[in-house]
Amino acid sequence: MEKSIRIGIALCAILSFSTCVMALDWTGVTIFGCDEQGTVDARFRCNSGPVDAAWDVFLYEGKPIEQKDLEKVHWLNHPQDHSIRVPLSPGVHAFTFHIENQDLIPSAGINLFFDGDRGRPAISARAAVAENGPPKSEFFANTSGKTMGWPITDVPGSGTLVYQDQGGGIHECITAAAQWKVTLKEFWIAPPTDGLNLDFVAPHTPGASGKPDWVGHLVLEVEESSGQPSDFFLWLQTAAGMTMGGPDHVAVWKEKYDTKNAAAPFSFTYGGKPSKDFLKNWQLKTSEGKNDRGRAARILVYTDPETGLQVRWQGVEYRDYQTVEWTLYFKNTGTQDTPILENILALDTSFSRDAAGEFQLHYNRGDFCVINSYEPLEKTLLPNEKLHLAPAGGRPTDTEFPYFNINVENEGLIAVLGWPGQWSANFIRDDQNTLTLQAGQELTHFKLLPGEEVRSPLVVLQFRNQGDWMDGQNKWRRWMKAYSMPKPGGKLQPPMLLASSSRAYIEMHGANTENQIMFIQRYLDEDMKLDYWWMDAGWYECGDPPSWPVVGTWEVDRKRFPQGFKPISDFAHKNGVKILVWFEPSRVHAGTWIAEKHPEWVYGGAGGGLLRLDNPEAMDWLVNHIDKLIEDNGIDLYREDFNIAPLGHWRGNDTPDRQGITEIRFVTNFLAYWDELIRRHPGLFIDTCASGGRRLDAETLRRGAPLWRSDYAFEPIGHQGQTYGLSMWLPYHGTGTVAHVAAPYYGAGVTPVQPYAFWSNSGISLTMGFDMRIKELDYDTLRKLFKQWRSISENYYGDYYPLTPYSLQRDAWVGWQFDRPEEGQGMVNVFRRDDCVFYGAQMKLRGLHPESRYRVQNLDGAETVEASGRDLMTGGVKVAIPEAPGAAILAYERIE
Repeated sequence: MEKSIRIGIALCAILSFSTCVMALDWTGVTIFGCDEQGTVDARFRCNSGPVDAAWDVFLYEGKPIEQKDLEKVHWLNHPQDHSIRVPLSPGVHAFTFHIENQDLIPSAGINLFFDGDRGRPAISARAAVAENGPPKSEFFANTSGKTMGWPITDVPGSGTLVYQDQGGGIHECITAAAQWKVTLKEFWIAPPTDGLNLDFVAPHTPGASGKPDWVGHLVLEVEESSGQPSDFFLWLQTAAGMTMGGPDHVAVWKEKYDTKNAAAPFSFTYGGKPSKDFLKNWQLKTSEGKNDRGRAARILVYTDPETGLQVRWQGVEYRDYQTVEWTLYFKNTGTQDTPILENILALDTSFSRDAAGEFQLHYNRGDFCVINSYEPLEKTLLPNEKLHLAPAGGRPTDTEFPYFNINVENEGLIAVLGWPGQWSANFIRDDQNTLTLQAGQELTHFKLLPGEEVRSPLVVLQFRNQGDWMDGQNKWRRWMKAYSMPKPGGKLQPPMLLASSSRAYIEMHGANTENQIMFIQRYLDEDMKLDYWWMDAGWYECGDPPSWPVVGTWEVDRKRFPQGFKPISDFAHKNGVKILVWFEPSRVHAGTWIAEKHPEWVYGGAGGGLLRLDNPEAMDWLVNHIDKLIEDNGIDLYREDFNIAPLGHWRGNDTPDRQGITEIRFVTNFLAYWDELIRRHPGLFIDTCASGGRRLDAETLRRGAPLWRSDYAFEPIGHQGQTYGLSMWLPYHGTGTVAHVAAPYYGAGVTPVQPYAFWSNSGISLTMGFDMRIKELDYDTLRKLFKQWRSISENYYGDYYPLTPYSLQRDAWVGWQFDRPEEGQGMVNVFRRDDCVFYGAQMKLRGLHPESRYRVQNLDGAETVEASGRDLMTGGVKVAIPEAPGAAILAYERIE
């Protein structure tokens, strides 16, 4: 039985944009060897011109012909560069292609390109090689993240066998002009056999070469359409195996395109009435947003003709990741206050499945400074059950985590919220096969003043139609890296090695210019090159003696730093080290400059509290003042903390008819503040902190990354668990190490160096907290560990696979793998805990190329192993850890 999930019907109609063309040319094809998942095997790549390193694909129209009829062949390739441009008219078109190939391949992939669009394939398929020749083998849509582009590049497969013109974007035609729909109806490829032993081509020219050809066949059906389904429809039905209606698909699709009658994937109540009852009667205008080859944007504006309320839906489709996102904006364009706008759900839609399988929800705890922060959780969503989730106190990842993976057997949906405030989510099962998902800002009940505009949380949905739920997590990680992470200077932040004197000087209480330079010099002397020197809380005027929580006077303490940080940053920069400095502008302590000079800027006034980011004067001062501190002190990395639960301040400031407004203003201006800092300092990187990792929503992480993921620090088992859970969602997160299993949060003096503790606290960003005044530390071992970390740290950006169950038990093994298939490299991290009696284990790896061979090396010099990807994935790699506790770090690379 075909499995399916149905989503609320209007989402795709909302995503549509108008554009039409009158003709369609087939302008490119690539053929490549691949594995069972469709991932390209670089040993076998062919394309339809130009003449280059890839062997050529030669095509003619019709079915395969016999050798004696070779003179009848009319090659479709250009005679000079072997490219193709084949006009396609409505109807069914059959084509045969010939390739000279010397490698045996188990499967082959095909990508088709139309109208000169070479940025991504329009149709992608994969099929097992027909070893005995025709008849054709079964073929499938190829959704692999690595297929062959044109002419020789690595591109994601389109994940569909059906192509809509105009680059496959989300669109519908609103004029009488025709558009084109192309469907791949047949595809097979076969090596030479007794029944198909033909020699028509050589590697780069048509004509006999003395070696028999591989022969393939494909059939394209071309149809005219004035209102065909969008790519997003195709994701839901074809690529993701998800449908949006019952058995009468024609009627269902017609309903989807009736935008006025389709239910929106969001909801709200206005003047006491639910939006589903009136939104279809409001005026609707549509327009395109900014589009590029990877993304297509659409804007819909609904307007109430009576009150002037406008609801603007801004959506973006990420074509190569089966992902869509949107944000809602509400604006009062009238001259009077609006009726009450309430219960705004930025996401409100339903999903259905057939009788097979059940909805499995994979999600995580947030951070709350405990051993099980970021613990991965799983829940079966049973009939008539409701699950409600919301964070504590207004910080978005305090105790809960707004990232969800809903799985039904080999299909899935990831739903994520971006809102650095108080969100809530409900998962509601009916008594049949439907799951309703509702999410948004937790409390909204307000009128809008004339001219006023507010926004909703960001909603991101990503669909999956193959593999297991962890394949879905890796698709999400890849999308994050491509589209939803900060890229200072246009590139993802590389792995970072940082160091701080915070443990030795209780944050910056005992810090001064001389000892900060001394600490940097000591790291240089010990040949442990830093990327950043980290200066944390307490550098500003905060009392005598200094106490770092006294924040609100944002001036460098000139008693300890007479010339500010410039002497420190100049010394660091001269030695190739950058500077990180801690700030916490949103919290204001009594007795500080802000509280005394501008109590009107503070929720709490002179007694201290939360900075009013909705106050224009406060915002203007904040941006300009922090900008000047960054510039004057040579600061390269801005670290912002948030050690206050804001929800009480937000709600305490709202009147009964304005509930939720203060939170919206704070969130909107917080994001605008970071955007302005980045605009003024294009290379600036931002470290997001909130009593550890309590502000890690998707909107915040588009601007910053957590270099200190939790204030639960150093203890190895908890940090193994944090890496295990948080890596499912975030490609970039950091922590600190003292390489000691019993290191206190603050402390000085000699600490033993323990590799188990070091690796338990390692990540793509790693901050050292050693007391460098002590020259008796085991620096030889430290240098070895940091050299090893440098050698494997890029792998943290790879696909992530847990290799053992999650556990915090002291008698367990725990391990995971990071794999970079494009580079043919990866690593395995395995830990044997204190009370574990098992000496060794066999870890089955994932994501490898089955036919390739890999070299696996234990970083501590154990025997090197060479094995095929298939053997490493089925039999596993043997790992022995003699000591308890102990760690094994394995690095591997593809060697052939």
